[in-house]
Amino acid sequence: MPGPIIPPRPRPALRMPMAWRLFVGELLSAAYAAAADEVTDVGQQCLIDNLRIGMSGAEINEMCRSAMVAHILNHHSDKPFYLHTSSGIIDATRRAGSSEWCTWNRFMTAKPGMILDSIFDCFLWGYWGNVERTVSVGAPSAEVKRAFDIMIEANEAAFDAIKPGVRMSEIDVLTKKILEKNGYEPSQFGSGMGRGIVSYEGGHRALPLDVRLYNDLEIEPGMAFSIEPMLGVFGLGAFRHCNTVIVTDTGCEVDSRVRRDMIVIEQ
Repeated sequence: MPGPIIPPRPRPALRMPMAWRLFVGELLSAAYAAAADEVTDVGQQCLIDNLRIGMSGAEINEMCRSAMVAHILNHHSDKPFYLHTSSGIIDATRRAGSSEWCTWNRFMTAKPGMILDSIFDCFLWGYWGNVERTVSVGAPSAEVKRAFDIMIEANEAAFDAIKPGVRMSEIDVLTKKILEKNGYEPSQFGSGMGRGIVSYEGGHRALPLDVRLYNDLEIEPGMAFSIEPMLGVFGLGAFRHCNTVIVTDTGCEVDSRVRRDMIVIEQ
């Protein structure tokens, strides 16, 4: 099966601040981070294009993983890699942490009314690529649509606000205020974390790049971190899109080319 077509991306000239070389490398870091994100885009786009009501989690996971592997073998065959794929079709009672994302869903299927937290990760030559999209299976209710819209508003506001000199804490405050002003309880979690040669598994996170209320680090060109404010609504589900951004001299570039609007699977 041919993989999904991802639009080409222009790559700006980026420099890496000395302080973060341990986390995101020195010379080709931006290119490698983008390559890892491109692999995850392939998996996420495969899910959007191919998931259908009644399809099992095992089937769509394997389809997406195969598309990601094919992309790596076609474009990065000389580099080691490791993948995580999760359609979001899981049994929450058997979920045992991030290493079990797709273990317990072989017989579960996509059903109308499900809100899926789909997660795709690629570690390509040690660089962490990630993209996450919340997906509604079947036409969303008015409550679900509103939650989607507010979550997306918080994401887009963060992208617009990121630029050199802004503090990490200011981005987290911004997203939480958007949720709060619309009547939602702000998440206890932060709005993002460091990317590059890092991982939140095994204690290898770049903690200084956390987008958290307590982190007053000033953003600098070349930094790579995620934006992923989460909106949890009791009785509805969790709503979160996650994208890696790379800071430029004037703002930021969103690495993922996967659509960032509300995603609905209706067939």
